[in-house]
Amino acid sequence: MTGNPKGVETLLRVEGLVLDYPLPRQRLLAPAPRHRALDGVSLQVARGESLAVVGESGSGKSSLARAVLALEHPAAGRVELMGQDVFSLSPKALRSLRRHAQMVFQDPYGSLDPRRKVGWIVAEPLDALESGVDAAARRARIAEVLESVGLKARDAEKFPHEFSGGQRQRIAIARALITHPALIVADEPVSALDVSVQAQVLNLFMDLRERLGLGYLFISHDLAVVRHVADRVAVMRLGEIVEEGPVEQVFGEPRHPYTQKLLAAVPRIGHPRHRPETSTS
Repeated sequence: MTGNPKGVETLLRVEGLVLDYPLPRQRLLAPAPRHRALDGVSLQVARGESLAVVGESGSGKSSLARAVLALEHPAAGRVELMGQDVFSLSPKALRSLRRHAQMVFQDPYGSLDPRRKVGWIVAEPLDALESGVDAAARRARIAEVLESVGLKARDAEKFPHEFSGGQRQRIAIARALITHPALIVADEPVSALDVSVQAQVLNLFMDLRERLGLGYLFISHDLAVVRHVADRVAVMRLGEIVEEGPVEQVFGEPRHPYTQKLLAAVPRIGHPRHRPETSTS
């Protein structure tokens, strides 16, 4: 597990994380078998840093994302967010801590309630996690985050079906920003979008990091996406991190056979990182 530069705050520290899921019994009285989704995972993310976690389907990436946000309880290990062990906190303390870490999901269609206006959707984490926010401050926060992702304040009065896929994902990002978090966990956030729209949303992620000093735990199977957004990359296989390091190092000189296999399956992931040229739409 690579350490942070001296003086840089660690937002997330994961140590020896083990997560099991029960499987159906094979026989009536036999013990229920378990699938080990995470097997001793350790990593950390500093303020302003983007760590990508890559691997094939079933490697444990999404299980890691859920455990980091205390949506799954591990069998062993530790998750520290902003220096606090999330699994030792009371429900009230954990609720307060969750303001500092928010998630952006894969599907911009399924993650937004079609029956609610955008303003309600964006403010949902604020309403759930912060008390004492009056109506005027709430409206101001909604307008602030919508404009920060390239939408307009008046979009708060619209419904999700009035937006394109890329715009819906911007709404999802705005919802993640409403509590002013330090860490964003993004689980395959552009995989459901067209390639041209992917580039715009990835550039938005990078711009937000520069403006707000966000840290990212970026879950992806797409190595080209990782090359664009990440400083460091952790390669997962069967619930374990088999290789970790700076993106250029891991992609340029992969040591583990599994990393070599992933890279060999991609015709070309490019040379030094750059931002694709995109329209401003």
